[in-house]
Amino acid sequence: MTIPPDLDTVEKFLDELRAICGLRPNIDILQRNKNREFIQRSGITENEINEIIFVALNPGYYKSGPETEQDNRFPPGVIYKFNYQWQSFEIYIKIKIFIAERRTAICMSFHD
Repeated sequence: MTIPPDLDTVEKFLDELRAICGLRPNIDILQRNKNREFIQRSGITENEINEIIFVALNPGYYKSGPETEQDNRFPPGVIYKFNYQWQSFEIYIKIKIFIAERRTAICMSFHD
C-alpha cells in the first residue's frame, strides 16, 4: 500500500483525523493492557484524552510516520506516532486511519 497524498504529512493526517471524528470528537482506544493500565494509573479522563488528541496534538509532538499497516490480519491504514507531555507523564500515542471506502480512525497506543 502506498501512502495517500492526503495523509503524507503529519499536518494532513491530523486534519483528516479531526474531519473523520467530527464536531464532537471521540476516538476508540485499543483495549490493550498497556493502554488500560496507564489510563487507570494516571487518572486521565476520556474528555482529557479527547482534548489531547483532537485539540492539543499538533506537528510539534510528531515522533514518526507515516507508516502503512504491515500486518495482513488488519485492514490497511496509515499510522503516525506522537509523544505528548501530560502532567508528569510522557504519553506515547499511536493513531491509525483506516484506508477504506469510509475512513475511520483508532488510537492503537496511549500509554507512558
